Amino acid sequence: MKCVGLVTVTYNSGAVIDGFLDSLYAQDFAGWRLYVVDNASTDDSLGRVRRDAAADARIVVVANEANRGVAAGNNQGIAAALADGCDGVLLINNDVEFGPALLSGMIAAMDALAAEMLVPKIYYFEPRTRIWCAGGRFKRARAYMTDHFGEDEEDTGQYDEARRIEYAPTCCMLVEAEVFARIGLMDEKFFVYFDDTEFCYRALKSGVRFWYSPAPVLYHKVNSLTGTGSDFSAYNSALGQAYFLRKHKPATKFLWLALVQAKYFVRAAQGAFSAAARARFGVEQKGFWAGMAR
Repeated sequence: MKCVGLVTVTYNSGAVIDGFLDSLYAQDFAGWRLYVVDNASTDDSLGRVRRDAAADARIVVVANEANRGVAAGNNQGIAAALADGCDGVLLINNDVEFGPALLSGMIAAMDALAAEMLVPKIYYFEPRTRIWCAGGRFKRARAYMTDHFGEDEEDTGQYDEARRIEYAPTCCMLVEAEVFARIGLMDEKFFVYFDDTEFCYRALKSGVRFWYSPAPVLYHKVNSLTGTGSDFSAYNSALGQAYFLRKHKPATKFLWLALVQAKYFVRAAQGAFSAAARARFGVEQKGFWAGMAR
């Protein structure tokens, strides 16, 4: 690849954006362009990237007037990168930091493995020896929830071999330009969560060669921007799963969706139907039915 377009979606990313940009500027591969899609941040995220864009023509800023979500934001960046003739697109979070050989290492791994999509080994930002994701898979028996290989494991070399994978989050995913022509862009009916699941599932069905490589690595500040266990997370996770199953499993959707509903009831019962458990159940129900209506 001679040109890689990095696509990142910012939303109140001011606390992390400088570390991301500093990592990018240190790369030993010079053929990159950065497409920053800002989803109406209310902090100084947009001002910071515009400042850098004024000094570096490789940085393109797209400023949305409203928060369009991750999938739509990624699509804006992907479309711009493809229009500019980039050979590949790296979908990447901005709550990450990485060494100077990330891009060159991922490109070399793509070539060596004849991969069309590739992800690196991803560690937690702290501690830096604990794995967050070494590729992943679909958990079909759990209504297509996903599993990160190695998550929360101390790295002892157990994921030091490249392997074909089914799934990985778009935290750092390099995709050949041709893949988008084959399977399309992200589905914008997902606001956030399950958008990467659905994209990987389409890639799997289309026979895209998707690999994990342990050589390039990066460090992820997990949940630094979206949080965990929030109503936002519960609502959009439920919405995404319901919509995914309705879209991709039409023949058996009622079975799968009944299992998902059972999961929500069991979780509420395990919380002894406390106020918190009832509140979470209500949020999940709203998300579930919103997904069914997509």
